[in-house]
Amino acid sequence: MAKMTNTKYGYVTPQEAEIDAHLDKWIKKRRAKHLDKKRRKQHV
Repeated sequence: MAKMTNTKYGYVTPQEAEIDAHLDKWIKKRRAKHLDKKRRKQHV
C-alpha cells in the first residue's frame, strides 16, 4: 500500500497530493486573473 500523506484535503497518496498542488496553483492563477479583469472594469 502507498504511503499516505496528510494534506489540507485529508490523507491522500503522494500522486494525489501532487495533483492537488497543481490544481491549487491553477485555481489561484485563475482567481487572480478574474479579479484583475473585475478591477479594470470598475475603473472604466
